[in-house]
Amino acid sequence: MNFKETLHKLHHFLKMMKEDYPYIMPVILIYSFSSGIVPFWNLYFYASILNELCMQHYQSTVYAAALLVIGEFILNMIAAVTDAKITVYEQTASNSLARQVNDKAYVMEYDSYERQDSMDQIRRARNKANGAGGCEVIIESIKKLMQSMLSACCGIFFFGQMLWTLRGSLSMHDSIIWLLIVLFAGIIWFGFRISKDSMKLYEDMQQKNVHNNSLSAYLLTIAIDINNRKDIMMYHFQNIMSAYFKKTTKTFGMYLDYGRHYGKLAGFMAFMMNAFAAVSYIFVGVKALDGTIAIGSVLLYAGAIQMVTVRIKDMNDAYNDMSFRLDFVDDIYQYIHAPLMHYDGTLPIEKRNDNQYELEFKDVSFHYPGSSEYVLKHISLKFKVGEKLAIVGRNGAGKSTIVKLLCRLYEPTEGEILLNGININKYNYSEYTSIFAPVFQDFALFSLSVGENVACSEKYEAESADKALERVDVKKKVDHMKEGLDTLLYHNNGEGVDVSGGEAQKIAIARALYKDAPFVIFDEPTAALDPLAEAEIYENFDDLTHNKTSIYISHRMSSCKFCDRIAVFKKGEIAEIGTHDSLMKASGEYASLFNAQAVYYNEDEVKC
Repeated sequence: MNFKETLHKLHHFLKMMKEDYPYIMPVILIYSFSSGIVPFWNLYFYASILNELCMQHYQSTVYAAALLVIGEFILNMIAAVTDAKITVYEQTASNSLARQVNDKAYVMEYDSYERQDSMDQIRRARNKANGAGGCEVIIESIKKLMQSMLSACCGIFFFGQMLWTLRGSLSMHDSIIWLLIVLFAGIIWFGFRISKDSMKLYEDMQQKNVHNNSLSAYLLTIAIDINNRKDIMMYHFQNIMSAYFKKTTKTFGMYLDYGRHYGKLAGFMAFMMNAFAAVSYIFVGVKALDGTIAIGSVLLYAGAIQMVTVRIKDMNDAYNDMSFRLDFVDDIYQYIHAPLMHYDGTLPIEKRNDNQYELEFKDVSFHYPGSSEYVLKHISLKFKVGEKLAIVGRNGAGKSTIVKLLCRLYEPTEGEILLNGININKYNYSEYTSIFAPVFQDFALFSLSVGENVACSEKYEAESADKALERVDVKKKVDHMKEGLDTLLYHNNGEGVDVSGGEAQKIAIARALYKDAPFVIFDEPTAALDPLAEAEIYENFDDLTHNKTSIYISHRMSSCKFCDRIAVFKKGEIAEIGTHDSLMKASGEYASLFNAQAVYYNEDEVKC
């Protein structure tokens, strides 16, 4: 990565850090200045004290000593305070970055987040972060780089001051001056050359290590996941996993190769720096012996020259570290600052106590991003207010896609969806989604309290949550939990309790009931329930969706008989629509599906 790219990515990193730490760069600069100037502050006043003593200026000596002590104390105090602040930045920066990634995920359109390239971008960034050491190491590298640069500038200033002081006694034919200039220029040029070459070696090594870190993290994750234990134990997967894990630990040779190559470059650089220091010391010593410069100035100039050589090396090392580590952060930056793809309208949703919200699909066709195959074709369908509509069909017929479009998780490829005659894209997204209470087939419960899972909020009405849980017959289960509604679910966020698949599905349905939205969507809501619990949900369906417009998606034809209308989907199109009785009489797709499943129903269910 060249210098321009490094600066570009450094700008991106600091921009992300400023979200939570607006003064991070000024603090680093203050620390770098205060800590970097201390050695030169001391050298300057050491030289002044020695020179004043030699001239027997004792009062001036006292003043110089006082300034030395006071200045060093103030500079060290500033450095200590700012360094403590930087330590806080380092320890919390990764959390800040994770929060920004999460915030982006919360507002990203569903189709954008579902795309493989979005997930690949985050996965690459996380894998690189594991190998690069994270944000705290980047901040530390920036701090060291700034400190080394400022310190080197101070050293170069005193070196230049020495040459300026001696300008009257120097001759253009003085070979030692030319040797010093050549050595110093060589150090600068070769330093950048080493920086470039060693950076290439370092990046190659770390890129290889990224894969090792990714693989070892994956192996560790699946090894401790209880859901994997049965397959691992029964099929002896531990043998292949152990073999792969051993491969990830064989990185010593890779680091050894890097060390050999870098050692050669660094060794030659050290030789040049020591040669420059040696010639400089000889030059300063000669000038001191002939009385051209004061004896105290020998200490100042010799120390400054030594500091310059050390700081140039530190600067190169810090730059190399920072440059590689910034690479993984830029993937995160690109993800966070990726534009939102879809238009978010501004119209508010009309607040209606009568729930008179009519939705309509108007000649809607849809194919998923990256695919040209249409999942839905020319769908025109009205969702009548207060109606219970069932959507049925074979796997892949487009049933769940209807729900995703309705909830604006996707945008139609063609056609439009209307709410009370207005295109849904014109409504504010947050307000628009407030009228829906969906229970998705792949619903999610989180490692939060039962009450928070039901209400989707830290603060909730316990009475309403209890009522929702009671309506789906899971309240008794919750009441018997140690902390009732405040009981934590699962163990990802502490010591919680596990619930069965059926209980989880009931809690998800309770969540929809608690929201009390005018439009209820059940996408296979009983898939994890046993037959008795499923029958109970069907029997109470009218009560659960009282006075609400509701959509019910199911593979089970018998469960749709209580609905006002049934829309039968086939290959992305509406094949039939009507009541259960009318569709059975038509002897079409619905009757074919129903009769194919009839052998699994009891006698009462088969009756039409």
